Order: sequence, then structure tokens, then C-alpha cells
Amino acid sequence: MRFGKTLLCALLAIPAAVFAGTGPTLHSSTASVVLNATMNESLTVVTATPSVTFELQPLTVIAGNQPVMITTSWNLNSSRTRVVLDAFFSDSANALTTSDGNGDIKISSAEIYGRSATGTLTTYTAFARPTPNGPSNGGFEIFSQALTAGVNDLGSRTDSVELHIDLRNHPRLSAGHYQGVLTLIAQVF
Repeated sequence: MRFGKTLLCALLAIPAAVFAGTGPTLHSSTASVVLNATMNESLTVVTATPSVTFELQPLTVIAGNQPVMITTSWNLNSSRTRVVLDAFFSDSANALTTSDGNGDIKISSAEIYGRSATGTLTTYTAFARPTPNGPSNGGFEIFSQALTAGVNDLGSRTDSVELHIDLRNHPRLSAGHYQGVLTLIAQVF
């Protein structure tokens, strides 16, 4: 009987957790991970119109065969107040040039007009205004849009710019192929 009491006392002295297969909950020390995420500002300009064609006629106004479709998109800091889109020719005196015929002949940016029903200039205006990124007299502002934090600091817009060339004051324009590049650039303030 003594053996039975001893065995019983020994069994009672062993924690119940040993028999159950688990012990008290054990926790490790903690570790932390800092998560960093950045959304950079973005501003893009794309056009769905790679070229515009004009069938030039002496001493007339000639419309381009299609408008220039421009999409401007942005995701900006809330401190920004305005998005502006400008169009310009890098050399206002030589916006369109040719080397066909006798020497170089040119069409100046003052003879090229544009308008945008959704933009700043809704009537035909010569590319003869200053722009922040172009020459002092070779472009014009397509639009200037105010921004409000949390309202339209993330957005986009599509503008259509119609073009024509006015040769009424260009007394002599030689036959030939004339070519030039209209640059589009947006900036934020």
C-alpha cells in the first residue's frame, strides 16, 4: 500500500500539462517591420494625332485635315494649384521649312493658328505668344486649370486643337514639302 501511496503522490506532483502534452503559453520577444510606400507625382501628355496634313494654296487660309487630340493626366501633391498645357514651335521664324526648290523657304509660327473649344483660346490664335518652355513668341497656352486639394489634384482631360495656316500675307511661297514640329508640354505650379 505504501507503494501505491508513493506512486499516487508522485503522479500528483507532476504538472497536469505534462500529461496533456502542452504547457503554459510561451511568447517570443516582438519584432517590428516599418512599411514605407510612396506615390510619386506624375504629369503626362499624350496625343492620339501623330501628324496633321495641310494642302497649301497660295494666299489662302488652309485648315488641317484633323484636329490634334491631346490627353493630359496628373496625380499631384495637394500643394499644387494649377496645371498648364502649352504648345509651341522651337523656332518661331522657321516653324515649317522646306529645302525643295530654290533655297530654304519657311512658314513662321505667326502664320499657324490654333484653337481649342475646351481650352484657353477658343478662337483661332497665332502661335506667336510666349510660353514658359518655348521661345518668347512661338506658341500659346492650350489650357490652364486650377487645382483644389482632394478634388482634382488627381485627374485628366482631353483637348482638341484645330489648326490652320494663313498664307494671305505670304506673297511668295514656293512649291514643296514643308515640315515642322509642334511641341506639347504641361507643367504644374
